[in-house]
Amino acid sequence: YTVVKVAEPDVWKYKHRFIWEQAHGIIPNNHVVIFADGNKQNYDLDNLMLVERRVLSAMNQRGLLSGDRDLTEAGVNIAKVSLAISDRLKRRKHQRKKEEA
Repeated sequence: YTVVKVAEPDVWKYKHRFIWEQAHGIIPNNHVVIFADGNKQNYDLDNLMLVERRVLSAMNQRGLLSGDRDLTEAGVNIAKVSLAISDRLKRRKHQRKKEEA
């Protein structure tokens, strides 16, 4: 990843994060900026995507990152749906345990 100097005396940021923040503001906690086309030298704002860390983790586990922007966007959506299903099942299981107690 490329870093850029953003302030004196020695304040540096990753270039893709700096570009995202200039356009959209501070990156929220538990979020990351990824390169939609997988090219870490393509700093076009349209190529940068903000995703939750847990979504990125799910994408990595399921092989949903791609060199194609459209496929990466689809991968983000698949990971979000998968996580939502998992969360719902965990809540249902927890609720059943509470009812049995």
